[in-house]
Formats: sequence, structure tokens, C-alpha cells
Amino acid sequence: MQACSEIEKIALTHRGYVREVNEDRHYVECLDGQALLMAVVDGMGGGPAGSAAAEIMREALTEYPVDAPNPEQALSDLVVTASEAILEFARNDPALEGMGTTLTATYLSIGTACWAHVGDTRFYVFRQGRLIQVTTDQTMAQLLVEEGRITADEARTHPYGHL
Repeated sequence: MQACSEIEKIALTHRGYVREVNEDRHYVECLDGQALLMAVVDGMGGGPAGSAAAEIMREALTEYPVDAPNPEQALSDLVVTASEAILEFARNDPALEGMGTTLTATYLSIGTACWAHVGDTRFYVFRQGRLIQVTTDQTMAQLLVEEGRITADEARTHPYGHL
């Protein structure tokens, strides 16, 4: 693996064609010359303060401890801390009840890859010319699929596919 400082990193978001505000955030950071932390954070559109929730989560990633002995635990702890901060932010203003964000974050280093996943921002691996879906959407529709109440095809257009 190349040193991450030598890898060209590009990130782009687009608000889409439905919403007026872009609630997406991204984070790409070379931590120590060898480790790379990347994330896609997607504020829950249509809900209260999705962009604020996404920014709280993205900002939390800047606190990743570069010298963490257990990268997987450090990433998990960071996500939990950010989630608690989002809940606290919403507690201070009743109009923000239900605010939230999705997250898929990946830590890569020589011999190590770990990720955190919350919601329906999917994580894929591209290997040997194939794109492989690693995560499962954490949605009500997916829960219904897992319970055998609807099929995967039905989940694609289910009204709870985004909840």
C-alpha cells in the first residue's frame, strides 16, 4: 500500500434533485502517513436538522486518536460519542427531536481495515473487478425483509425503505 500522503483523494457531494439543502458530508484524512480515515455522512433529509447532525458526526471524526492501539474500538467509540452529542443537541431544542444522520466510516492501514456503519449509507469493497456490498441497510424495510414479512424486491420500493 502506498503511503496515504501519496494517494490522491477526491470527494464530492450533490444535494440530489429532491431537496433544496445538501445534508451530505464527507471526511478524508491521512492520519499518520500510513493510515487513512474516510467517511460519508448523510444527514436525514426531510427530518429536523439533518445537516447539523451530519456536521456533528463529521466533526467528531476529526478527533480520531491517531495512535489508537485498537483502531476498530477507537472508531466505534467515536461514533457512539458523536451519537450522544447529536441526542444532546436535540434535547436542548424540542423542534429538533428526531434529527439524525447515517454514517459509513472506514479506517485503512497496512494490514488493517475496519469500518463503522449506521443507517443506509452502504459500504462496498471493489475487489478483482467486482463491487461487493458489505453492509446491510439499517432501515425498517430491511427489518421487514429479515423477519420474512416482505421480499428484498418489495423493500426497494417500500414506503419505509428510508426509515
